[in-house]
Amino acid sequence: ASTVEFAEVLRAFCEELERAYLGAQGATITVEAEPVELSTETALSLALITHELVTNALKHAYPEGGGVLDVSLRLQPAGLELAVADEGRGLPADFDIARAASLGIAVIQSLVRQLRGTFTAERRAKGTRFAVTFPLSSARELSAEADRARPAAPAARPRELAK
Repeated sequence: ASTVEFAEVLRAFCEELERAYLGAQGATITVEAEPVELSTETALSLALITHELVTNALKHAYPEGGGVLDVSLRLQPAGLELAVADEGRGLPADFDIARAASLGIAVIQSLVRQLRGTFTAERRAKGTRFAVTFPLSSARELSAEADRARPAAPAARPRELAK
């Protein structure tokens, strides 16, 4: 299976998100990421989750623009944790992550299930912190499943021997 060093991918991805979404609004994304090798499938899932969390924060935490988003990737005893935190207006009092009806949250929950992880929302004194945690063994297992699902390369034909 092919792998990528995800901390580098995450930094580059967040720079692109900042340029695409935040530059005109005066907001910034900071990234603190520990180096970790992940399968390309897991890296893609985490990039999609990051995109959803960043766009949700922009839409809900900073509807007037501005602000800072902190993205982190840390190795924890439970596995790998990807978090996006803001210092915006916070979650509504009736927000329940398990019953959230938005398409973005549904996409995140589906990807988290594939990673065999957890998805949490934490109300903070100022803002909100969303975190996805999953065991690294899940990433390896998903990579192995993807390898098994790929069709085998056709066998090379032996060359005809010259007579």
